[in-house]
Amino acid sequence: MKQTIKLAIAIALLPVATQAQEWGQKNHLYFGYTTQTGNFGPNGLEGGLDWRIKRYWAIAIEGNYMGAKERINDVDTDLPIVGVSNIRIDANAFNIQGGPRFFFNKAFRSTKFIPFAHLLYGVSHESTDIEFVGADVDIGSSSDTNWSWSLGVG
Repeated sequence: MKQTIKLAIAIALLPVATQAQEWGQKNHLYFGYTTQTGNFGPNGLEGGLDWRIKRYWAIAIEGNYMGAKERINDVDTDLPIVGVSNIRIDANAFNIQGGPRFFFNKAFRSTKFIPFAHLLYGVSHESTDIEFVGADVDIGSSSDTNWSWSLGVG
């Protein structure tokens, strides 16, 4: 009886597994973690999705976020704040873009290697805050949002 139930469940789930395999061949989803090395190296996340509309093109969406908090110790400054020599810098940036992605299915004989090219448009935002540590005094901040684009191949 248990084997019959297992067989019935396997037969019922076979179309779902086949559909998932087909989705993975046509469409792609990715996530990643990114970091930059150095004194002021931000960390972040990135991800994307492309949805194949036809055999030769898809709609692609990509986004990323990077942020860093850095403390700079023993800054030599002429500012009138006495006894404070540490500065904290908080920087954040994000980007989201979307657009067409074109596949070149017949570029190579191998069907496992299919190059693509895309032109994505979107919006990017960045902000920076600078303050004295200990005195809780803001030195300044900036924020900017603009249109962005990305031309890429893969």
